[in-house]
Amino acid sequence: MTEQSSLVRLVKRRGALAAAVIAVGVLAVIVVQGVLRGVTSTLFSLGMPDLGYVGTIWSDVTTSVALVEFPFAIGVFLCLWLVAPVAAELRLAHVITRSVLAAGAGAVLVLVVQGFQALVVGIWVGGGLFGASFPFSGFSGSDIGYRLGFAMQTAVGSFIDLVPLVVLAGVFLWMWLERHPVSHQVSGMLDEV
Repeated sequence: MTEQSSLVRLVKRRGALAAAVIAVGVLAVIVVQGVLRGVTSTLFSLGMPDLGYVGTIWSDVTTSVALVEFPFAIGVFLCLWLVAPVAAELRLAHVITRSVLAAGAGAVLVLVVQGFQALVVGIWVGGGLFGASFPFSGFSGSDIGYRLGFAMQTAVGSFIDLVPLVVLAGVFLWMWLERHPVSHQVSGMLDEV
């Protein structure tokens, strides 16, 4: 019974708070940017004769937060907690490299979520309620390639757009850790290799 399961050891791994603060900070900045983008789009469209698309601005903002920004922040958190945490004893180049790796992990999670969404959207209902007497779900793969390409484009775009923010957050964390040393050693999978 002295042997702990790998899940228990994973949950007890130190450094989750610092990684969570960075991920929440990155998510907060991204969400504020999206809301400000939505507000400016709404304000500049008020003089337009047709305001029907103003609602789509806000649905796009919420969809982007749910399907891009939130998975990106989760990927950053998981990487900075489990794979490559930032510690005070690291050099600046290592901190930048780990932050770029965290942004890459966020982009990979965005790709997974966007790819899953592409596959789900590819499912269509074959017929109406009693269409062809057998209402069943089918799989329309006609635009799956396009949707998966868009998922890749979204993931790469989020990496390019957000890597400076994640690097800045990682450097800020590193500077804070230098001034407020922790009593325990923080290590991740990258340090154990």
